[in-house]
Amino acid sequence: MPKSIAYLPSQSNQSRFFTVDRLPLDIWSADATMAHGIWLGGALNFGNGLKQFRRRLRAQVRGLMRSRMPVAMITGSVGKSTTSRMLARILECQGHVVGLTTTDGIYVGRQMIQSGDRAGYSGARTVLARPDVTAAVLETARGGLNRRGLYLGRCDVAALLNVQDEQIGMDGIETVADMARLKRKVTDAARRVVLGADDPSCRLLAEQYRPGRVTLFGFETQDDLVRRHIAGGHVAFVVEHEAGREWIVRRQGDARHLVVDAWQLPSSMNGALRHNIANAMAAAALADALGVPLAVIAEALLSLSNSAEDLPSRFNIFDQYPFRIVVDRANSPPATRALVAAVARIPVSGRRLCMVSCWGNRPGFNYERVAAAITPGFDIFICYEEPILRRGRPPAKIVELLKAGLMNCGVAETRIHNAGSYEEGLRLAASLATADDLLLVLGAHVGDIKPVMDDVFGPVRLKDDAGRA
Repeated sequence: MPKSIAYLPSQSNQSRFFTVDRLPLDIWSADATMAHGIWLGGALNFGNGLKQFRRRLRAQVRGLMRSRMPVAMITGSVGKSTTSRMLARILECQGHVVGLTTTDGIYVGRQMIQSGDRAGYSGARTVLARPDVTAAVLETARGGLNRRGLYLGRCDVAALLNVQDEQIGMDGIETVADMARLKRKVTDAARRVVLGADDPSCRLLAEQYRPGRVTLFGFETQDDLVRRHIAGGHVAFVVEHEAGREWIVRRQGDARHLVVDAWQLPSSMNGALRHNIANAMAAAALADALGVPLAVIAEALLSLSNSAEDLPSRFNIFDQYPFRIVVDRANSPPATRALVAAVARIPVSGRRLCMVSCWGNRPGFNYERVAAAITPGFDIFICYEEPILRRGRPPAKIVELLKAGLMNCGVAETRIHNAGSYEEGLRLAASLATADDLLLVLGAHVGDIKPVMDDVFGPVRLKDDAGRA
């Protein structure tokens, strides 16, 4: 007999789906299709069969309630995907089969089961309906949240990492305050809330929740909000110096626990990628709220690198081309600023080149702000586009807008080059760069651009955590 999906609500508001493979229940009901507040499709109503099998069902449901799978949601302007992947790795190290939804796709374990942007309703529905998933990590992006509202009625923990000038001026979101109100829907649904203490919008939000419900994370240990939070007996994850090194530390009242040496995190590149240290703090705070031991958190974070396998399109470094190439999907003003700061910390004996593009459906000021972010950090600029990036813009318009933004920032036209594709941009870079130079490619997915890089330069392997190719 094929398995069916059954549903039973509880007074504790922890309803749960489970498979029924022996019970002759055959009455369909639209009321029996919600788990964690999300529509999963057709399900079975117990109907008259409930009386016959009441005892067996209650026993099964009680067991399921005791082992209800942990669910985490992550939102913010930047860092969502990386933090989600870090948390998924932590829960995997704890022994879970993790269902992970991101803007890159849906993963069960480390296997991608669907590609594309699934950081919303469709991804959550897929993950929560799978019987093999024992923990869910759900990246929650602005688009679906704004169009369809919050797709999940409740979760165990949620993080709002930051609220910055990304996707402002789109779909009725005109200010950072508007965006903060939208993203707050995610944290309002959570039993425990993780907030970025270095972000002004998150700081305001922290004052609106019961302190015991909130975990803060941030670099500013001596910040007044963080100090009061810790002194009140509440949890914060911060960066502190220990024996000349930076450590991620869990603070609560007088208790202080070293979690992991931030410079040893492969994803931080010896501390150069400050945004990944912040993401690691957020992931640690989320995992801690789910009851994961600190030793497991450290082990997991130390196992995750900025490789294309672990963190695709997030500062992936290629070192066996004629010159060093860094690929990152970032194309918003705040993400670009973080990437430019990271590249500035990498020693380069030659010049720095930037190959840049943006999504075409962004407002005009987005291109100006991206241009302003990259202007001080590079010597040569290649503005490019791909058809998939246009999103309604006519061909070459993205390139035109970025070039205009660079020139308005004082960049000489002779330092700006135009390209109509990945390939054209890379061939331009090949003609301009020397062995001592570095090329940062922004706005590209590594899975799309790597085959083009191999075609232009020849196949290479990705640099490993120790710096070997």
